[in-house]
Amino acid sequence: MLRVGLVDRNDTTGMRQGTGNADAALMSTDELVAERVLVLLEWGVQQLDLLSSAFRGCDDDALEELRAAQGVARLPAAYAALMRVAGHGGPGSAMAELFPGDDVSAESMLPDTDWAGGRGVAEEILRDRGQRLDLRDELLIIRIHRAEEFEYVDVREPDGPVWRIGTSHYEPEQTFPSFTAWLEYRIGRAIKRRYPLREAHFPG
Repeated sequence: MLRVGLVDRNDTTGMRQGTGNADAALMSTDELVAERVLVLLEWGVQQLDLLSSAFRGCDDDALEELRAAQGVARLPAAYAALMRVAGHGGPGSAMAELFPGDDVSAESMLPDTDWAGGRGVAEEILRDRGQRLDLRDELLIIRIHRAEEFEYVDVREPDGPVWRIGTSHYEPEQTFPSFTAWLEYRIGRAIKRRYPLREAHFPG
């Protein structure tokens, strides 16, 4: 469950309230990345006035199902942290608020009777365009947009760059230097969409 209220609104250090430099030094890279995701989501809670019930997280079994569906060895720390807190979509969910019109939720990433799942749709997009990107077992699809473009990350990096195959770019294009930068941008867009006059830049 999202730890609503544990992040100081005036804290611009990017760390949890009460976490000092000494504590941060003891955290692993994966833990620091996951912490950054939680801080960004807390920002989203505060600025979007979201209820804690909007955050429908994936348990370990659901995360394993996501990993297996895409055939990757692991889920990157940043992606796993997001899905653990807010992975499930549906009406009123944080996923629906942050990614309107996009397929990002756990349900969207998994194949179903009439849906190929995130990886399957990405492969269809490539096939339809005659593109040659090899979706190796190191690449994780994180977002599908209108079954026309997709974004992905390399699972070997805990918070690696986000790449896109778009409608106008037939070669992979790096869109963000990290998954957390991508998430920050998406939350900022959601804030601006709901409250046009609110500050939509993370104060950190």
